[in-house]
Amino acid sequence: MINILLENTQIDARWLYGSLKKYIKPNSRVAVVALSFKENRVRNLEDWDALYSKENGKYYGSIAGGLLSYGIQEENISFLNWFKDTKETAARTVEMADIVYFLGGLPDRMMERIHALEL
Repeated sequence: MINILLENTQIDARWLYGSLKKYIKPNSRVAVVALSFKENRVRNLEDWDALYSKENGKYYGSIAGGLLSYGIQEENISFLNWFKDTKETAARTVEMADIVYFLGGLPDRMMERIHALEL
């Protein structure tokens, strides 16, 4: 398993792409750990969707787009959703992943949520 923690979502940046392409393969399955958000910014599923959903998430395109540049299929990218996932679904998402992609933000809150999901 590969764990990726970046300052931003530019996983396909020219300076980084060459180094990561030996690890990130087109058949990789990715679990995006989108749990490091501020409570005052993401209070419910609607707020979470506005940032991370495929349909209208502000950050979805840059996160998924960076992974797609490595040939990963969009259906192989899953986001952990604090407002929808259960302990079981979150565990299954991570267990099935080849890559766990941790988003930046509030790492202390992310770790609290990871513990709450028993990951």
